[in-house]
Amino acid sequence: MTKHITTLLLLFATTIASAQVDYTLVDSLALDSLRVEVIFYDTIDEDPHYVDLRDEHSALVDSEDSLRILIAEARDNYVHCRTEADAIDKIDDYAAQILDYEKEIFDVRKRRREVVYEIASMEQRYIIRDMEENCGESDENDYMSVRDDRAEHGQLIHNSVIARSLSSGSYSDLKVAQREEETMPRLIDEYIATYKRLDRCARAYRIATEEREGDEIYNNYLALRDKTDSLGVLIDKSWNNILNTKYYAYGYILERYGLYDLLDNSSADFSAMQQRCANEDGRYALDALAHYAIGRATLVAFERDFAREMGLNKAADSLQSVYNDFVMPEYRINPVSIERRSFVEYEPLAFGKTDYYNDSNPIPQVKVYARGTIYRVLLGVFRNKQSMSVMKGVRPLYITKDGAGYSYYVGGFETENEANEAVEMLMDRGFKEPQVCCWRDGKMENLSAANEEGSEESVAQPSGHRYIVLLECSEISESMRNTIAQAAPEKRISRRGAGFAIGTFTAKSDAESLKSAISENHPKIKVSIVELNIQ
Repeated sequence: MTKHITTLLLLFATTIASAQVDYTLVDSLALDSLRVEVIFYDTIDEDPHYVDLRDEHSALVDSEDSLRILIAEARDNYVHCRTEADAIDKIDDYAAQILDYEKEIFDVRKRRREVVYEIASMEQRYIIRDMEENCGESDENDYMSVRDDRAEHGQLIHNSVIARSLSSGSYSDLKVAQREEETMPRLIDEYIATYKRLDRCARAYRIATEEREGDEIYNNYLALRDKTDSLGVLIDKSWNNILNTKYYAYGYILERYGLYDLLDNSSADFSAMQQRCANEDGRYALDALAHYAIGRATLVAFERDFAREMGLNKAADSLQSVYNDFVMPEYRINPVSIERRSFVEYEPLAFGKTDYYNDSNPIPQVKVYARGTIYRVLLGVFRNKQSMSVMKGVRPLYITKDGAGYSYYVGGFETENEANEAVEMLMDRGFKEPQVCCWRDGKMENLSAANEEGSEESVAQPSGHRYIVLLECSEISESMRNTIAQAAPEKRISRRGAGFAIGTFTAKSDAESLKSAISENHPKIKVSIVELNIQ
């Protein structure tokens, strides 16, 4: 009885955890009133109202998971409409669709909490009923009662020959194993149902496009994974105890009565069953599920043959019926594993019409991701908002506003090299000093400014002027790179048109020193200095 109660309590706890609601135990006065009206069945699984509630809970779980996927797809379509001009007319439809789905999922969750509360109440009442009915029960008296019972019983362990052949402790262990075996189908069903939810959760996570929604799904995935792990451990522990206890008890009795043929046959069948289990280990989601699916029929067949050998025909017929009705659970299910995703959306640099952004399609705010790395290019910081003609049709644009003014960014790049290539393209288009900025896990750093400060912190800053050294050549040789590195360490080399640009320099003398070094060591290369007037 203790093992039975412990198992029910564990299932009760996992049900509450899966619903993520607090549950306060029904007080004794409430239970006293409920006992007058409630009809109890032999087991809770025979109670039709409980079965209906479990079925409704499973349907609600499936509905919630399906709605999550629909919401993720609708949000994906909504984002697509915002970025594609030809689909902008559908954005209101998708927004309304998202609201409808969110209302549905709210109603589903509300009903699910109600169902979980009622399930938990029923399980608790049955647990307390069982505890009260068995209060003061003596294992020793029960053992002696079975020993003295001369009637033949349909359940194998209730026959007196079993009790007379075992010690009181061994017989008690056999009863515990029998109760554990009766709970195994429910544990298996619970595991498979949780596994299916885990699989749906993983699929929803893979198609999620929004970081907030993705984080919520991932947290649900972790909770479900923990639950499948816990159930897996319980299944493995219970099934091993069942096998060890029953094979030991029945084997002991066979040896005691000299029934060696069945003992040898059962030992061979057990070894073959273990080998089949070993062949499946590591291939599917849960080894313990495969062990139960493969070993259950072997155990029941052994008990049936044991009952026949002992002349317990009622028990043998009952076990034959169990053997015929047993349906092997589907254990060939693949492990479910997902890695934490970064929801960073990278966007290449593009040029188009200057009126792409307007009152109907304003420049969006910079999207900051809690996880991941993205590079953008800062075009400039201005006191006032700028005309779109100033931006020369570049996109995708983003904007932020702080005490310094309006900051305009463009693009979204995966690597710093991609951002530097974008800088070269922007300079070719006439942007004066685009700067590479990097967001790592939500924190922004202006890499260009950091490089300038690191290499020129001791140089006086001429107000409003920068200088670039231009090279007219198709490629830069290794020796030329060494010359540049010695004369102007840490200065960026970038392609500009058909040649290259080096800089920027805040002091013209530094630019002239580099020009002289290149001209002296590489006289065939045409070198010039361009002055930039920074506003």
